[in-house]
Amino acid sequence: MDIHVLAELFMASLYDLAEQQPHSYFFFPVQEIAARIGTENLEQLVQAALTMESRGLVSLASDPFGPLSAMISPDGIWFVENGGETGIIGAYRSNPSAVVASVNKDIPIDIENLPPPLESVEPDRILETPEITGIELLVSYIADAIADDDSLDTAAREDALRDIETVRIQLGRTTKNVSLISVLLDSLSNIPSIRQMIVDLGAAVLDKP
Repeated sequence: MDIHVLAELFMASLYDLAEQQPHSYFFFPVQEIAARIGTENLEQLVQAALTMESRGLVSLASDPFGPLSAMISPDGIWFVENGGETGIIGAYRSNPSAVVASVNKDIPIDIENLPPPLESVEPDRILETPEITGIELLVSYIADAIADDDSLDTAAREDALRDIETVRIQLGRTTKNVSLISVLLDSLSNIPSIRQMIVDLGAAVLDKP
């Protein structure tokens, strides 16, 4: 498989792994990604990953006693969500088993019958006109209230701030981990100063009081 196509397939699989986590700041073994996409040529996959790292789309890390690992960057997330450049991400989304079956074969991917790719959107334009929702404001109010709550000791305050930050990240993701959000909100509701705001947030994002 062409290394540029393989690199984008690597990105799509890495994105999917990150989507399963509370946030995207996780490293995943490159060998695990190789198994997910069916490649038998780990050396070529590492080279593909290096091309993505050179573009700032992933970060790679390794140690003398551990495997090479990769973490997707915010630019990498944007790249995958906007379909990449070669068409392989759309093909993988449309028919992952067919794409995986072709990884070790020198045959092109037929993408003629795939849905049209997402329209290209300038990332700078997105950054210039952010949309702030009521839920985002509520999350910010909760975080501020936690930071100002003198009844919490340092450890409890830091834990609560991490929890509400994880909730904020989850709410901004394409695929939300509703179970995780529910658990975190239940824990945060034990803090009297933010209990009502947590109830309001739960009603808004979980459709329950």
